[in-house]
Amino acid sequence: IPDLTYDGLSKSAYFWVGTGPQPNSAGKKIPNERGYIDPIGAYNEETIVLELPGEMTIFDIDFLAIWDDETKENFGSVLIPDELNIPPSLTKIIKHESRLPNCEQLHQKLQINWEIFGPQITFQMVAQIEPKDYIAFGLSGSKNSSQMIGSDVAVSYLDGHLGYTNDYNISGKFPCTNIFGNYRGVCLDSRVGGVDNYQIHLFERVDSLTKITFRRNIINTGDEGDLVYEKNGQYIVWAIGKLNSLREPNIHYIYPKGDVRLEFGRKAENNCFHFTSLKDSVGIIQPKAKPWGPLRLLNRTLTTFYARIGDAGGLKGYYGSSGSGSPGMVWYINGLLAPILY
Repeated sequence: IPDLTYDGLSKSAYFWVGTGPQPNSAGKKIPNERGYIDPIGAYNEETIVLELPGEMTIFDIDFLAIWDDETKENFGSVLIPDELNIPPSLTKIIKHESRLPNCEQLHQKLQINWEIFGPQITFQMVAQIEPKDYIAFGLSGSKNSSQMIGSDVAVSYLDGHLGYTNDYNISGKFPCTNIFGNYRGVCLDSRVGGVDNYQIHLFERVDSLTKITFRRNIINTGDEGDLVYEKNGQYIVWAIGKLNSLREPNIHYIYPKGDVRLEFGRKAENNCFHFTSLKDSVGIIQPKAKPWGPLRLLNRTLTTFYARIGDAGGLKGYYGSSGSGSPGMVWYINGLLAPILY
């Protein structure tokens, strides 16, 4: 879409496709140019590329619109003419079928499947990520919005041929740190006096997809820090990110831009679509952030160095410069993030 302009004032506007002579409520939302299925923001004469999800093609739709799903208002649309002369698609469909009855697509590259049976809830996380990335999912720290602080999350990842799901308590947006005898930050439940209540069942890596299945008791977890999964709607949090050198969650490069609410006790419903990738490669292409470094400190007359500990700087910082994760903190030498000294 060339030169797209939209004010972004609506809180329930999406890119919307469907069939019929004009946009209508029977259509479906599609991911934005970054893969998010959240309400879209503002655009100012921007050129973007949208990808139809799963097996959907341009021949399956009659219109593309910016549609307000709450007021049922069309903010702008184009009709797709019949018999377009379009070359074959360059994408490959990667199908995934889950045995669990419920599914929600949280992002173009992440879906969650679940089932409540008796006193337990079973989850399957399916993500199109790099082999050493992690998936975080859990209950929000707030009952009124999606909030990381105070949340209770499961962090899942693969390490070689083994899969892991660990119970985390998030009390701050920084690595787990001992502050006056109490651990704060992104901490394992076991480190803050809790119990790891997740039981991992299945895990595999197939066609660029990481699949991890685990379960937990809905109530009576034996851990006062655990939030309770309810059958009614609850706000959740999720993220995809990089593991640090200690195999702990560090940088997250995909996370929700707004509030996300799921009803775990609903009737079985599947709102997911298949994944896609380039046909020439089974791997995926992640947005590349231009790193700040590597930084260099070259001064033969310099005899004094000031060293301080600070934040690792995310994808543009230590990870972008070195290609490896850090425990969350790095050394700054004379104000430069982990420079090379000459």
